[in-house]
Amino acid sequence: MSKRFGTAVIAAAGLCLLARPVPAQVTDPSKGEQKCESNTGKTLAKFVGSKGKCISKCIGTLRKAAATDYSPCLPKCNTGGCSPVIPTSYSDTATNACIFDSVKGAEAKSGTSVAKACNDLPGKDNCPECYSMAECSVSGALNPWIQTTEGDVDAPFNTQVLAFPRLIYCVETSGATPSSTDAKCEDGVQKALVKFVGSKDKCISKCVSNGYKTGAGRGACMPPFKDPAEIACISDPVKGAGPKAVAAINKACPTPPACSSYGPGFANTFVASVENSIDTRTPQISCGSPSGAFVN
Repeated sequence: MSKRFGTAVIAAAGLCLLARPVPAQVTDPSKGEQKCESNTGKTLAKFVGSKGKCISKCIGTLRKAAATDYSPCLPKCNTGGCSPVIPTSYSDTATNACIFDSVKGAEAKSGTSVAKACNDLPGKDNCPECYSMAECSVSGALNPWIQTTEGDVDAPFNTQVLAFPRLIYCVETSGATPSSTDAKCEDGVQKALVKFVGSKDKCISKCVSNGYKTGAGRGACMPPFKDPAEIACISDPVKGAGPKAVAAINKACPTPPACSSYGPGFANTFVASVENSIDTRTPQISCGSPSGAFVN
């Protein structure tokens, strides 16, 4: 594993914590607010998968053509190199439309879903006090939750050089077409990480839902996790979301590509880096506090 990638993984949580302040005091969420928070978590997990499919489809098409330039499928860098600025387009028109189309794009659909569940309608209390008005009401691609998650994928360590698509498809990033073995590995990593995002969200969502039903609140469900059932759902050596993701990656990659993203222990590092982002976002998404004393 490259030293740069490893250092970025360690720093990821700290960088992401700066992305969005959380009010020092909030109230126990209403039913509508709970529904909003739950839907936001599910929608963002689904968005990660949808965006991943747009990129992997583009990669697959160019692989068949034995391309030597895969940059149209990857987060676009500015002239002079990559920067912390989140890309606004992909060079491949189909990928660009798949992600950014104002009606059918992954961003637009996800942002509309968030706003639909979170917007305060007449007689409804759907927007949590700890959300901004824009997070609750802006529909489509410009919803702040979607833009934040876009950054978690395309510039997770505050630079596009280490965008997840570049780290996963490292052979293509170098300008080469992978062997069938390397392609199978890369595709396996992509699928395992997307599945892990959804699985961990389900573990957290179930814990939060049970906490509100029993009156215990969501405190034990937030990192560092204290709820035994949630911990098992995430970390059980056999059935846990994390270990299953690591096992799936290792199975797909008996001989990983010879690029820096696939050094010793790469499966654990990939899963840990994704998990850092999830654990940072979780208290921001499910931010209702039964004690009214949640702080950053």
